[in-house]
Amino acid sequence: MMVLERQKRVTLEPLYRVAKTLLPGLGVSQQNLTYYASLANYYTIYDLRRMNPGQSALYLLCYAWQRYRQLTDNLVQAFGYHMKKWKRQLRSALRSVQPMP
Repeated sequence: MMVLERQKRVTLEPLYRVAKTLLPGLGVSQQNLTYYASLANYYTIYDLRRMNPGQSALYLLCYAWQRYRQLTDNLVQAFGYHMKKWKRQLRSALRSVQPMP
């Protein structure tokens, strides 16, 4: 599952870099970024193609920005989960080892 998340993140990285550079220059607020990303998810590909190209590009760029950040958050949470799991296993293993006299 994490491998797929990483692959998606790698795919979106070039678009995220463009969005990270372009969107602040356009003055898009965080709230509007989220809203535009939701519109890209709401509309079908057919609808997006029929829109003004600048408008659909903005929606898709916001979607790519939001999705990249979501994938990054998912990977960080998964890493934290596994670190806690390994830490518990290590503590358990250390408790089972008896100290040398």
